[in-house]
Amino acid sequence: MVRFAILPALMLLVASAADLSKGRIIDRVVCSADARQSYALYLPSAYSAARKWPVLYCLEPLARGRLPLEHFQEGAEKYGYIVAGSYNSRNGPPAPALEALQAMWRDTHEKLSIDDRRAYLAGMSGGARDATDFLATGVFSGVIAQAAGFTDSMVPKDFSYPLFGTAGTDDFNYPEMRQMDRELDAHNTPHRLVLFAGAHGWAPSTICAEALAWLDLVAMRAGTKPIDEPLIHILFESGIERAKASEAANDFIGAYLETRSLAADFKNWEDTAALDKKAAELRDSKEYRKALKAEERATGRQQELMTKIFSLARDLNGPGGQDSLITLRSSIADLRARGAAAEDSDERRVARRVLRGATVQAWEQSSVQREKKDYAGAAVNLELTNLIEPDNPEVLYNLAALYALSNDRGHAMSCLKKAVEKGFGDRARLQADPSFDSIRERADFRALAGQGTK
Repeated sequence: MVRFAILPALMLLVASAADLSKGRIIDRVVCSADARQSYALYLPSAYSAARKWPVLYCLEPLARGRLPLEHFQEGAEKYGYIVAGSYNSRNGPPAPALEALQAMWRDTHEKLSIDDRRAYLAGMSGGARDATDFLATGVFSGVIAQAAGFTDSMVPKDFSYPLFGTAGTDDFNYPEMRQMDRELDAHNTPHRLVLFAGAHGWAPSTICAEALAWLDLVAMRAGTKPIDEPLIHILFESGIERAKASEAANDFIGAYLETRSLAADFKNWEDTAALDKKAAELRDSKEYRKALKAEERATGRQQELMTKIFSLARDLNGPGGQDSLITLRSSIADLRARGAAAEDSDERRVARRVLRGATVQAWEQSSVQREKKDYAGAAVNLELTNLIEPDNPEVLYNLAALYALSNDRGHAMSCLKKAVEKGFGDRARLQADPSFDSIRERADFRALAGQGTK
């Protein structure tokens, strides 16, 4: 069981936000109890300590605390949400992310007037997996999961929390999010999945606003927010327009998802009989079935290409390594060409998913191997990342570090020089990084690090 520290209710009596600006993103708030922890904060313009407000805590996979607030700001202002994004939560072991979340919780409760019945989590990619896991703390009332779902990619059998999911059509986790939505159909809990044209990342601001509005509906249904009939009707009509627009654009999967959700979300509030019928018609239509088959083929092709790429990468250091390298480079070049096509297609989507998915998976595997001091294995995965993103100085820097840790000094310096050529310029980081101890006294290293000669 994940444990969570909850402040005594009396803390709310002394909370004050007099020194915090409203209606704009506050770039960084340092936690009073732990100066190592900080977060970005957004307070709606109407915020007042005279009443309690719903809050959304955001977990970003690269600890970019401000980024999710830039996506949620529009909706937070419109629907009256406090939003906080940690600068300490990132991909990796869950303990640091939980510590960061607890620090945000404590600090916001000390300084702000928060409705604990309406505290929510949002996360993207690995942050989404942490967010769904941390629901087990029992203090949150729902989650917005973007670009990923659960830690093992399967919905737990006892899952019972409202979940709003998002996925871009070019996202390598698109198949996972579609599968998650199907599994949630079997659970007696509110859920939605909204798809958009885009890659792996936070959803557009319009969809983030839609997610907050949906949480409002869930709260009204649960009795933690007063029924707002005008808002219900506005959201209902907006949803109908979105469904019609999706169908008009021949997006039959999107049209079905929207229609199905409208029928469930607004039942007993609006007349949803026609929506139930429309959802059934869409589900049984030949256009929808055709779209599902195309989606299944794309998912199969994505899995096939990912397997091929990682198989070739594993063979790079084997007897046929040169042949594997030639084939791998050719495959990546072909995917790049397909991914750069001007018009959207299943082929373009698959290419983009595979390229980005292989990059992220290889990077994550490399990080795990580095933690285990398997520097050679980590370098193989990072070499794959470098083949896909040859102009990324961060990849080259980390590859140089792995070779230095392996005492492969020649490769280490070669990668480090390329990193500098591609834009790496953090000399202080380079000087302090113990990974480079094996080459630290070399003249060429000292020149790159700006240390002069001995």
